[in-house]
Amino acid sequence: MALAENIGVTLADLSLEQFAELSEHFTADVSEVFNFENSVEKRNCIGGPFRAGIQGQVHHIRAALA
Repeated sequence: MALAENIGVTLADLSLEQFAELSEHFTADVSEVFNFENSVEKRNCIGGPFRAGIQGQVHHIRAALA
């Protein structure tokens, strides 16, 4: 976080090279952390906000109302 603050950008704006300078453990997939849709889709448990779960809930509610 300090690097991003020092250069006046958000963490999502740091390049892979900048992350790699901080730690060898950062790889190309580090940018996925800042992808909102990927983050939501990984929360795929009952009641979670993932797309298929929401669609299932909507289907269930529409069937109950019909």
